[in-house]
Amino acid sequence: MENKALQTVQQAQQNKIYIQSYMVLTICNFMEELERVGRLEKQQASK
Repeated sequence: MENKALQTVQQAQQNKIYIQSYMVLTICNFMEELERVGRLEKQQASK
């Protein structure tokens, strides 16, 4: 029983790390997308 609880805790910690890195990636992609859209809008405006 003790072992099972420990495994569950370790699993939860791994999931937390996974979720955090996923969120960081998502935010980075989002920022890149915003930048790209911003550049497109500038190009359109300068025409």
